Amino acid sequence: MPILRHRRFYLYALLAGFVFRLFFIVHFPVTTDDDTVFYAEIAKTWVDHGTYGQMKDGVPKPTYTRLPGYPAFLAAVFFVFGDSQYLPVLLIQTLFDLGSCLFIAALARAMFGEGAALTALWVSILCPFTANYAAVALTETLSIFFTTLTLWSAVKGILVLEETRNWGTKWWLLCGFGIAGATLFRPDGIMLFMVLGIFLCWQLV
Repeated sequence: MPILRHRRFYLYALLAGFVFRLFFIVHFPVTTDDDTVFYAEIAKTWVDHGTYGQMKDGVPKPTYTRLPGYPAFLAAVFFVFGDSQYLPVLLIQTLFDLGSCLFIAALARAMFGEGAALTALWVSILCPFTANYAAVALTETLSIFFTTLTLWSAVKGILVLEETRNWGTKWWLLCGFGIAGATLFRPDGIMLFMVLGIFLCWQLV
């Protein structure tokens, strides 16, 4: 397999990406942003009182002002590591971000070949505009992960459809999982469903 022949390049890229993101985590962590505090409050209220909401006058009040993806992520991390433990949050986000880079490389490989995959991997690994989000306790990193998962699985499904005239159900199930994940973290994730839905309707016609 091509990825095995170039496994050293992938390992070097992932190591470089981890160190790069660790630099941002050590020197430029963002854990006191107003949105971060709000997400954390929802997560703590959810864990401590079983209510998806905020504490008001000592009483948990339900809220619908944020999607549940990131509060659920924070709640899971806080439950395991303790309240307001943001270092595990940022380190886990780093792993998700590296996963996004691998999906970007896999997407490039599926469309253009192994050379494009290696280039895409290094470009995404060293892109500071997305890498720095691993050090920010907000939705962006996980949203990007599910978006890249969606696009990769959609392209795999489209290629199967074009080559075999079969729908490749597993790829579209994975694509649906990615769309659901992206939408649970950010409302604009629904645009993935809209775009792919229009394309598939065109394919059916």
